[in-house]
Amino acid sequence: MKSKTWWIIIIILAVLAIAAYLVFSMTGNAVWGRHYCTSSKPCAAGIGDCDVGSDCLTNYCAQDVGAKYGRPATIDVCEVRP
Repeated sequence: MKSKTWWIIIIILAVLAIAAYLVFSMTGNAVWGRHYCTSSKPCAAGIGDCDVGSDCLTNYCAQDVGAKYGRPATIDVCEVRP
């Protein structure tokens, strides 16, 4: 019985750790998180998920180019203006 209880605890902790990672990476300060590039902390070209040009050091936020960076296609990325 004790062995079964430990496995349940381990599984619960693993699920919580994965959930915390996913929440952080999508909303937190992870490089590809939604709020990583901001006007007060702009990103360099090829880094981060931007929303507007002022979120980028290059002042250009390319729309829906995430696939070029191995991310979901809908992610906007700071790039050098073509």
